[in-house]
Amino acid sequence: MAPDGTGVMPLTSNRDADTEPAWSPDGTKIAFVSERDGNTEIYTMEADGTDLLRLTSTPEEERMPDWAPVPSANVTVTATDNAFTPGSVTARPGDRVRWRFAGPSVHTATDRTGMGLFGSGSVPPGGSYAFAFVSAGSYPYACLLHSEMRGAIEIAVLARPGSGGQSTEFTITWADTAAPTRFVYDVQLKRPESTFIDWMTGESAGAATFVADAGRGAYVFRARLRNAGGDASDYPRGTSIQVR
Repeated sequence: MAPDGTGVMPLTSNRDADTEPAWSPDGTKIAFVSERDGNTEIYTMEADGTDLLRLTSTPEEERMPDWAPVPSANVTVTATDNAFTPGSVTARPGDRVRWRFAGPSVHTATDRTGMGLFGSGSVPPGGSYAFAFVSAGSYPYACLLHSEMRGAIEIAVLARPGSGGQSTEFTITWADTAAPTRFVYDVQLKRPESTFIDWMTGESAGAATFVADAGRGAYVFRARLRNAGGDASDYPRGTSIQVR
């Protein structure tokens, strides 16, 4: 009905209970609970009652649907049939990546590192999903409904300043927060004319200082996130500092 109580109109017509309606932040959709399929599940529909969509399907009761605005994102990826565009994006620790689902089919954006960090669930055209990446690493993901759709989020280490002398104290940042419970950070270093080796492993802190210890040249840093079970992100491309 209208705010003044006029224009009363039924939005559902169902013998079983349709309850707990909740407006979307933009006022265009309603989430609600229904028993129409024999169990308590969550549905959405347009404000006029059209485009009914069932969101849950479990043997348990699903109740109390609620909405939240999608947070602003630093990087946006578009999911269309057969591809994520761009397929690989680069961001910084703490950046939020937003997937915009353009359709025409339903898709997901699901973590493939084995750590279960993020998963959009099945999102119809017009929907979106966002996730903040706290740590450097390369995070592969895929659409669970279309296996050919794959992408990667590359979170690079930050190094400040970018160049300096042999006594300069550089700040190397691989995460914007301490490691979450049951997770750690592994950081690797490549000194001039050398290969990557472990520099700091099993770290909970997100940054450290560094002073050149092998003379002039380029020093390169990269890091990953790892959980207690041994699953981890890949290492991204390295970030270099130049020591003169």
